[in-house]
Amino acid sequence: MIRGGVVLLGEHGIAAIERIRDGRTYHVLPGGQVEDGESPAEAARREAHEELGLLVKIRAAPDPWWLLDGWMATPVVIDEGV
Repeated sequence: MIRGGVVLLGEHGIAAIERIRDGRTYHVLPGGQVEDGESPAEAARREAHEELGLLVKIRAAPDPWWLLDGWMATPVVIDEGV
């Protein structure tokens, strides 16, 4: 299973989801599973809509980066409010 998270940087900081479990409040990045046949960029667009209610347009999706710990990151440049 491939999962992805969305990091949206704006003028007020990073968009995060507030959750409460067992009386403790914590914050997570929006994200979820990359569906079959879906690119990481398409998954980022879908998750931004599902979890944050944002309609975004992908402006660019450069090649993925392989991180030192074995994770892969796909940067996506978006236009918000499309």
